[in-house]
Amino acid sequence: MSPKRGDQVPQPAQGDEWELLFDTTQAAKGWSELENVAQGNLRKAWDIMRHSPDRSTHETRHQPMKGRLAAVIHRGLELPQ
Repeated sequence: MSPKRGDQVPQPAQGDEWELLFDTTQAAKGWSELENVAQGNLRKAWDIMRHSPDRSTHETRHQPMKGRLAAVIHRGLELPQ
């Protein structure tokens, strides 16, 4: 979908930053809901995912997903979440 008047301008990735994309509409809706209740922490999570999404760089507060949420199939590849 093309951007329209009033849409937010996405922040472009620079250098080795990762581009973040929603895989489902439900994920986009959940992100919007989190913006309303935990904006500061959501921004910190966004920065971590953008710069170093691998688990080796997470702070002690961040834990990997477990069970059925630990991985997702995306374009035929199983990827950690």
